[in-house]
Amino acid sequence: MCPVLCSPWPRRAPLPARVGAPCLLLLPALGLGCAEPIALSVVPSEGVSTVLVARWSTPQPSLGTLRWSQDGGEERSLSEQGEPTTEHELVIAGLYAETTYQVRVEAEGERRAWSSEPVAVETGVLPAGLVDFQVTGDAAAFDGLLPLVVDGADPKLVVIDATGEVVWYHRFEEEGVAPRRAVYVPQERRFVVLNHDADRDGDVRWLDLQGQEQARVAVPGGHHDFVVLPDGDLLLISEDIREVDGLSVIGDGIDRVDDQGGRQRVWTLWDHFDLEDSPPPADGDWSHANAIDHLPDAGLVLLGLRHFNSILALDDQDLSLRWSVGGHVGTLQLDESAQFQRQHQFDLLGDDRLLIFDNHANPEEPEESRVVELKLDLEGGMAKETWRYPHDPPAKIDVLGSVEGLPGDLRLVNWGYLGQIQVVTLERDVTWQLDMLLGSVPSYGDVFAGF
Repeated sequence: MCPVLCSPWPRRAPLPARVGAPCLLLLPALGLGCAEPIALSVVPSEGVSTVLVARWSTPQPSLGTLRWSQDGGEERSLSEQGEPTTEHELVIAGLYAETTYQVRVEAEGERRAWSSEPVAVETGVLPAGLVDFQVTGDAAAFDGLLPLVVDGADPKLVVIDATGEVVWYHRFEEEGVAPRRAVYVPQERRFVVLNHDADRDGDVRWLDLQGQEQARVAVPGGHHDFVVLPDGDLLLISEDIREVDGLSVIGDGIDRVDDQGGRQRVWTLWDHFDLEDSPPPADGDWSHANAIDHLPDAGLVLLGLRHFNSILALDDQDLSLRWSVGGHVGTLQLDESAQFQRQHQFDLLGDDRLLIFDNHANPEEPEESRVVELKLDLEGGMAKETWRYPHDPPAKIDVLGSVEGLPGDLRLVNWGYLGQIQVVTLERDVTWQLDMLLGSVPSYGDVFAGF
């Protein structure tokens, strides 16, 4: 039953509740009166010190909304999804370490509602040695969160905001783990991480927001990159090795992978291109695919082939070739200045602007890596360079490297083994920069909206 100060049903309009009081005035249209008080427990997660775990119970099945704020600032919220229940748990992520937050809950059931008093709770301390980078520049350079997938002596996944503050992390404790790509899946509230060693012997791991491993699937031959499809399955770049004239030739395929261990080959290079028409494989490595992206609105899967100097645009339904740019398989003709070599990550902006991290630049500039933007004329079969950004001072990045378009015509450039990430304007001004300490290398990771 409701307490005396709150009638169970709105026989008459209840008095407005005082701020912070357990009785809240709810919408009459919902047929609810005042909210009954409930207890809320909020504690730091044992696995991730910047995560809070909130638990509460309701006498009847309900769905709740957590609300929290810092130092009286703007309140944020997170609502339960799914079927109503009486026992509740929600995880709050994206918080700063050693910071006090005020957390409260509101819950609604069948013609009843509940609310808690605000609970003050402080997040924990970051583990020693976790922060091995320095951030300079505009603290509002980008909205959202940036995952740093760090290879090296201390492999880990660290999530930061534009101020450089760590808001989430996970360390990989096993020897020999080398994380290559991490993607946050908002509809599942968990990360997917690809690990593999130099022999491409690795796995895919699904991590919840408390850092607990929910699933692990071995993916021998899987390498470099993957995308998460709307149904939660992955498209993973995978080796396709075949014997040609007594020699092993490493081609590439695309595998569909799920968290139950299912794996199916859905595309292979061997069905679409001839080895005889290609440049000689370097050490038997024919194509060296190293980047993949899915653009559901455009109906495209983009696949980068480093040793072809090419990027393929495949139909995301049947994986047939729509168009390609670069190298001997390009269907779009490139200006000489727009030639790229040994590229890594890319980002298609809209329908016709393609950002590419060009590791080795064009033949006239063999020692200088850069980012280029190509304007694609799909009907005319042409592509031309409209923007470029080299590193200052000039640098040659042999391994990794990525670029991502940000709102406001900004570009997020990851210089791979240089250990540096920048936000750059169209005028080539650096507005934000992250520098890793010697020995730490940031791999692929895209800005996401938040937890």
